[in-house]
Amino acid sequence: MTLNFSINLSMLHIDEPFLDRFAKAAQSGFDSVEFLFPYEYGIENIRSRLEDFGLVVALFNLHPGDVEGGEWGTLSNPERREYFRWSFVEAL
Repeated sequence: MTLNFSINLSMLHIDEPFLDRFAKAAQSGFDSVEFLFPYEYGIENIRSRLEDFGLVVALFNLHPGDVEGGEWGTLSNPERREYFRWSFVEAL
């Protein structure tokens, strides 16, 4: 069995701007990346970095909800069903 590892760009190379971390990932020998909440950076910017450095996305997170209010996800909260559905479509 072969294990493939991806680098989490939200947690590593944090001294670099987010979009510059894709180059760092490739230079470090990774083929795939993951990150928390990429929405502010724009899909085209992320896609461009992936293509430029031959990387694929292993995973990323849906919008977390109201973090300041203690929310870290909305799937299991029936009162936040519409927000969850919106965030799911946004992620797709």
